[in-house]
Amino acid sequence: MVKYLTDIFTSADNKTFSMSKTLVFISGLAMVGEFIYKGSVEYQNFAVGIAAIVASLAIKSYTDQKNADPQ
Repeated sequence: MVKYLTDIFTSADNKTFSMSKTLVFISGLAMVGEFIYKGSVEYQNFAVGIAAIVASLAIKSYTDQKNADPQ
């Protein structure tokens, strides 16, 4: 279980801690919490927000891999 959490919150090299992944995780939890707590029915805005968070993480992961393996 600890190795799984370590793999989630580290960069592409699996050694250095990734603050961006932690921020993405916290912001996703905050969005879900607010969505449930407020009982909002704005599903489209919620989906766009989650998609933006996932897209930013995908871009960050892509650039980490590019910087880890220069060719």
